[in-house]
Amino acid sequence: MSHPCLEIFKNEASPKTNIISISLSINQDNIGVDMPYQNILLKYQKLDDNCYITNAKTDSILLENQDFRKLFLEDLKLVLKNQKLPINSFHVYFQLWSLDGPENQEQLAEEFLEMLKNHLKSWLGSQKIPTKRINLGIVSQKEIMSIVPFLDPKYLRCLEISNARCPNDNPIDIKEFLNTEQFKELKMFSMSKVIVDVPWESFSHLEKCSIRWQFFRKEDLEKLRELFIQTPTMKSFQISTQHIASYDKVIGPAKKCVTSWGAPYEEWIDSERNLQFSLFPREGDWEFAVGRITKK
Repeated sequence: MSHPCLEIFKNEASPKTNIISISLSINQDNIGVDMPYQNILLKYQKLDDNCYITNAKTDSILLENQDFRKLFLEDLKLVLKNQKLPINSFHVYFQLWSLDGPENQEQLAEEFLEMLKNHLKSWLGSQKIPTKRINLGIVSQKEIMSIVPFLDPKYLRCLEISNARCPNDNPIDIKEFLNTEQFKELKMFSMSKVIVDVPWESFSHLEKCSIRWQFFRKEDLEKLRELFIQTPTMKSFQISTQHIASYDKVIGPAKKCVTSWGAPYEEWIDSERNLQFSLFPREGDWEFAVGRITKK
């Protein structure tokens, strides 16, 4: 097997070094790298004390007495260090924990995250990875912070976070992440199947936001409405939740409506402030949406 990363990315002047899309799938005993526009589909696997690398499941090589994680990180350095243009789509899925994993899997996960941060810090220096959009599959703030601080806030505008491993909603603390320059420069932010509980004003700089909230109370609606009043740049906000309240005392009686595909929902219109509030049932859940009414 001739190594595709070496062939394509060792030459800094090559136009192929500019990545359009990259996906990383990080597991306990293997790591996948997919760069479709460079025709690279690599898998780094732990095989006893060796590293077994395959490319598109056809070419393969066995590197004896090599740590698959370190080989992956060396190739990632080769791929990203000369990236000049912003990556359109960057996906990172952490799957460092499983129900049938080894007893020390939490320790192994911690070790890899620390290794990842140290490698990025050492070869990036003051340089940041240019990307417009990133999608993270995570279960903890540590996983977020192993990647996000190394992204260039000058380009990053959209961040999507999903629950990578737990079948049910997972509450996480994101206070450290909210203080990053990268988050403060975002225009669009979404979190799914991950419950957060932070001040509503944390999202005031965003244009579009979608989050998971455990209890969406009347007081929360009042704060969210005030956020829209005070933040003219905000266009839409969606909250998925299992627990709702009666909102009539905040925004008046609801109008019963039906979507174009026949699904019932409730709607409130605030004509004075050009705001539309909607409540949709979602298979045992609820979705509350707030948006600005576009004047025609």
